[in-house]
Amino acid sequence: METDTVNKKLSKLNPVILPSGVIYIIRAGAQPTPGNPIGTNDVIRLMSISNSYVAAKTDDKVKFESAVNFRNTISTTGTPEADPYYFYTKNSFITSFNTKYKTSYDHSFFEIEGFREAIQKFKAFDLSDEAGYNLQGVIIVPSRAAYGRDIHYSSGMSYRNRSFVFAVQIYKTKARTAAED
Repeated sequence: METDTVNKKLSKLNPVILPSGVIYIIRAGAQPTPGNPIGTNDVIRLMSISNSYVAAKTDDKVKFESAVNFRNTISTTGTPEADPYYFYTKNSFITSFNTKYKTSYDHSFFEIEGFREAIQKFKAFDLSDEAGYNLQGVIIVPSRAAYGRDIHYSSGMSYRNRSFVFAVQIYKTKARTAAED
C-alpha cells in the first residue's frame, strides 16, 4: 500500500474535537485576517469538496468506506455554493415544504448540525466568487452529528448512518435579513 510521504497527516495538524464528536482542522496561514465571524443563520458562500462515508470496523480498526460525493464546487462550477441548505435552511422553505407535503419538520430535518457547529469556528473571507480558492481547513462530521439514523431531506441519496468530510473555504458571510429567511 502506498502512503503519502509529502503531506502531513490530519492528526498532526492540530485537530479540535468538539463535544458532539465533530472534528475540525484550521489550516495555519489560510485564514483571513481579521476575517468575519459566521453567525448561526448567516447567508454564506462556500467553496468545498465534501464526501460522505460509512464507518466500518475491519480487523479492529475503524475506517471510512463507500465514499459518495456530497458537494464539489471546485471540480464542478468552480464558484462557491450560495446559501447551502445543510448549513441553514430558510424558514420560508421549511414552511413551504411542510405545507406541500403535510409534514411538520424543523431545521434538523434539513441541516447537518455538526457541520454548522464546526463551520462557525472558522472566519469568512470577503472574496468575489471569481477569486481563486485556498481551502481553509477540514471538517469531519461523524454520522451521529449529521443525520444519524433520522429521516432527513434528500435529493435522491439517503445519508442515514453516514459521516461527512468537508474541505472548505468560506468566501463570504452576511447576516440574513427577514426577507431572506
